[in-house]
Amino acid sequence: ERSENQAWVFPGEPMYALTFHPELDMDAVLYRLDYYAKEYKLTPEAIEEKRRVLKPSPEASTLLVRFLNTFVAGKV
Repeated sequence: ERSENQAWVFPGEPMYALTFHPELDMDAVLYRLDYYAKEYKLTPEAIEEKRRVLKPSPEASTLLVRFLNTFVAGKV
């Protein structure tokens, strides 16, 4: 589900927030899916469905650096 705002800067504060995890690649997401499956009581069918719809997003690894350069360091 998408939200209108995905990242925030708090002017005058050394605080920034993101609504996603740009540091996670597909392997890391799959690892977490398996790791937390029991805790979240995911059925094998639910796990398989999540695996099926997961897609690589190589651009995600550039988002945090671009966010920091644009909004924190003021480098565009």
